[in-house]
Amino acid sequence: QNAIASWLLSELEDDALEAALEAFCTPAIDVELPLQLRCADEIIAEVRTASTTWQATPAIVATIRDVTDRYRAEQNLRYLATHDDLTGLLNRSAFRERIEACFSRCREDGGQFAILFVDLDRFKFVNDSLGHIAGDRLLRYFAAALSAAVPADAPHAIARIGGDEFAILLEGIHSVEQIEDIRRRLNDALSEPVDIDGVRIYLSFSTGVAIGPDPYDNVDELVRESDRAMYRAKAERHGEQISYALAKKTSQQDLLRLESALREAIQRSEIRAWLQPIVDLQTGKLAGFESLARWHRPDGRVVSPAEFIPLAEQTGLILKLGQQMLEDACAQLASWQNGRLAGCFLSVNLSARHLSQPNLFRYVSELLTKYGVAPETLVLEVTEEALLQDDVEAESVLGLLSDLGVGIAIDDFGTGYSSLDRLRRLPVQKLKMDRCFVEHIATCRREREICRAIVALGRNLGMDIVAEGIETPRQSRLLREMGCNAGQGFLFARPLAPEDVPSCPDVFLDDTVEPLLTAEAA
Repeated sequence: QNAIASWLLSELEDDALEAALEAFCTPAIDVELPLQLRCADEIIAEVRTASTTWQATPAIVATIRDVTDRYRAEQNLRYLATHDDLTGLLNRSAFRERIEACFSRCREDGGQFAILFVDLDRFKFVNDSLGHIAGDRLLRYFAAALSAAVPADAPHAIARIGGDEFAILLEGIHSVEQIEDIRRRLNDALSEPVDIDGVRIYLSFSTGVAIGPDPYDNVDELVRESDRAMYRAKAERHGEQISYALAKKTSQQDLLRLESALREAIQRSEIRAWLQPIVDLQTGKLAGFESLARWHRPDGRVVSPAEFIPLAEQTGLILKLGQQMLEDACAQLASWQNGRLAGCFLSVNLSARHLSQPNLFRYVSELLTKYGVAPETLVLEVTEEALLQDDVEAESVLGLLSDLGVGIAIDDFGTGYSSLDRLRRLPVQKLKMDRCFVEHIATCRREREICRAIVALGRNLGMDIVAEGIETPRQSRLLREMGCNAGQGFLFARPLAPEDVPSCPDVFLDDTVEPLLTAEAA
């Protein structure tokens, strides 16, 4: 019997051959085996055996039926049920099963894992501009880059959750550096533009991370915190592409309490404007300040802007907060008029919600009149994203403010999708170069050339360039040599409490100055 069975099979691996022979020689068995018959290609065979006699000798009859087509169809159905048909990555349900299994395993053995939610920035804009076919190509490109960024030897799973949202399960986490390494590898992979139908598109992404299983009670909480962290990273975007879930999980009740506290804080004016100096890089002289919201609670706790600014946006409290920041800025400018800070400008950040308010122009003009402030000393900073959300209305209100004499600056320039035509039409006097370009200007030639191009663009359009995030003398010198007008960062000073502003130096020497320390943490 074994001799006959062996004749039917090619040289299978020892284990496979042993299993096949056992199947052939076992009475009353019904199994499916991968076989390669000498007379055919490799097939999936259904083997059925039954006892019989042959020439008065006990024997076994084996029936072999080719079920390869059925097997492959079933495999394909299983694949479609667990994978995204556009990118080939796992789908949401299959990814969830992997997380649940990992969560249970780590609860038992004490291991750690991380969930990374990764969102492709500005995808909707590209999809609407170039069409869904181009958008699908972009998603496939990003999925491939994401897969390549995760080390093959690290236990992991990658999924497309839906739309432009992706997720990574990274098992065996020992340090945050493993996560940072993936972010850096993905950054490097996306450093060059991708050509979609003749349009060169630079991709960026936002990442939210939650590390588990502790302190989370279940998978739902962990996934929710990772998703929230991703939206915090997307809301901040000040050169940061990644946000980590809070070590202490934030429940819905916690968020409601924080929202209530935020409302009371705005009513009681607990949120104050701290001012970060902006320095003329060509002369070293103090040029102005940027107003940054800081919340110091009565109990001594300092609430990070990464926590309360997105919450203010979601709840609409950003409108009231923005009005307070504008009034504080005008009051501050008025207090400088007869002192050594006379002539310094003060920048205030506005959100997309502010630009959509029909009374914004009237409110700003009334504040300037109330405090007797020269319009040219007030600068309003808006992000590229805010300008793209409401084109016509934004252009109209910014045009009225510019005609009044108020300065307009585009914040985080280079991280969005501004077209040169749109940039030419907008009444903008300043471009604020995002800190993500400045960070590596001294060590990366590509980043240096991007900075040089932004400076040249601004100068050719008659705009001043302000570089953000300057932390070293070499960064400052390189930007000055490029012709960058101004800069801000820890090299010169951290954000200052209003009472510390009068002691701010008039001149900063980037070769010798140490960061000016204040009560605020880095």
